[in-house]
Amino acid sequence: MAYKGSLFERLSSKRVDGANDEEAVTQSVVNNIRSLLSSNAGSAEIADDYGKPDLHNVNLSQDESIRFIERRLEISLNKYEPRLSNIRVFVDRDNPGPTDLRVFIEGVLNIKGVAKKKAVFSANLFKNELVKAL
Repeated sequence: MAYKGSLFERLSSKRVDGANDEEAVTQSVVNNIRSLLSSNAGSAEIADDYGKPDLHNVNLSQDESIRFIERRLEISLNKYEPRLSNIRVFVDRDNPGPTDLRVFIEGVLNIKGVAKKKAVFSANLFKNELVKAL
């Protein structure tokens, strides 16, 4: 049976169409990561930890702040994106800027409960940029 998207995707306008299950699941994961990264932790009434951490009130050194952001995103993604396992989040330290905070999300994509392939996603937390599967 072909993958038709999550319940939320089927009830909303976020349709998932892919040539095969792997493409459809990948697009569905992209949609879910996009939703998570466009929300601020504490803004969802049902879960205080859903979303990205508050990036404006991180009062740590730059390296500590980056590690904090990476860890918080890993925790959220592990909790709210069950189709990815072995999740690692990396902040791009090579091209930092006042308006750039690019993150890379690596994990193993699970399709129908079976680990299928390594997946890498990219997003910019400071810009309203779409999450991309690499």
